[in-house]
Amino acid sequence: MWRSRVQLLSLVPYPVFPVRNGGHRAIVSFLEYLSREIDVHVYTVQANHPDNAVGYTIDNSMSNSILRYVDIRLVAKLEKIIKERKITHFMIEHPYFGWLGSMLQKRTGVKLVVRSHNIEGLRWYSMKKWWWRYMMKYEKWVHQQAAFSFFITPEDEAIARIEYNIPKSKCEVITYGTTQQEVPSPAERATYRARLVAQHTGDPQAKILLFAGSYDYAPNVEALCILVNDIMPQLRQHNRKYHLLICGSHLPEAVAANGLATRSDISYLGFVERIEDYYKGADIFLNPIQRGGGIKTKLVEALSYGASAVTTYMGSTGVPDYFTGSAMVNVDNDDPDAFAQAIFDHTEMKVSQMFFNHFYWGTLADRASTALQNC
Repeated sequence: MWRSRVQLLSLVPYPVFPVRNGGHRAIVSFLEYLSREIDVHVYTVQANHPDNAVGYTIDNSMSNSILRYVDIRLVAKLEKIIKERKITHFMIEHPYFGWLGSMLQKRTGVKLVVRSHNIEGLRWYSMKKWWWRYMMKYEKWVHQQAAFSFFITPEDEAIARIEYNIPKSKCEVITYGTTQQEVPSPAERATYRARLVAQHTGDPQAKILLFAGSYDYAPNVEALCILVNDIMPQLRQHNRKYHLLICGSHLPEAVAANGLATRSDISYLGFVERIEDYYKGADIFLNPIQRGGGIKTKLVEALSYGASAVTTYMGSTGVPDYFTGSAMVNVDNDDPDAFAQAIFDHTEMKVSQMFFNHFYWGTLADRASTALQNC
């Protein structure tokens, strides 16, 4: 197989093995598929074991300490790796190591590539953090230093081009992807649905609703509270049966104690090893997110495994409805009444092949590889 001239060194600055959320998968799956197109080397923290890598090499000598983000010794360490491996491109996830990438670019001639998972400054603004303006200034500087930038949504790219003065020739949208190339068959989905009924609901007539996320992230906790306290009570008023499955770790005790344990139509499952099994069996994935940044990775995954989705417009950022058709229903932010009505009106539909043509990791990796070769 012909290999590109690109030698990519990717800095992964935190643990991603085992994969426990969409952010981890966004890195692991992207690098796996990208390594089929170009040579990929990863420098990462000691917590990431090399045996977990698929298709790329790992040097996990980076410290797990939080001080790694300001460790000036990384310059000499990575400069040595760049020269020994003849690295042509150095990629960082998020802008935080932009200072390091800029120094290495100047010292070695390697091309700095920034892979943005969201506009960090605006994400911090949505979470009411006082330092968001400083983050915006630093983020702008990092992207302007870079030879190329990948953004995860068209909305983020548009913001960067306007606010950060990034020319179109120096950026590309490489969104979050899926390993699926088609929706599971109706028979397969029926099998997984039957398993969820047997394990959690006991009632095959009840529609299975699913919400998933990591609850150490405030917007996910906020969305869950809206779902439990505002939306589910409205569904109970209808003469239909619903059962809500909630997946994800780090749920605050105060939230867990507020109605989750006492409701027969709600099951909190914690972290599940195979979240895809729940996507395959759920009737509707719910995404009442009100704030935050970037693409909601669980929404892409749920749709790819055949679940329909009801989401806020904020929650559907990066997932245009012309890819999803009637499989995804958008409702206004801050309108739990409309959200509940959309669930009540739900008719099961599957996404079109156009969705997979756009979101398949293989397609995204091919586009990223081409961008790197040409920058």
